[in-house]
Amino acid sequence: MTAPLNSISVLVVDDVSLMRELLIETLEPLGCQVIGEAENGVEAISKIRQLNPDMVFLDIDMPKINGIEV
Repeated sequence: MTAPLNSISVLVVDDVSLMRELLIETLEPLGCQVIGEAENGVEAISKIRQLNPDMVFLDIDMPKINGIEV
């Protein structure tokens, strides 16, 4: 049995809204606290600085700044 992840804050970053929704639907029942979403690298950097998440689920292929550069 896996311990609940309720103390982990998560930022979900993907340029495809359906992928963000699916990932959030997967993480929340596990007890993760999804504190934000972003749809490109520029927005991701801003939200990381603003929200200070414990974990970021980051797509690699995104517009403006890709996930590797983020």
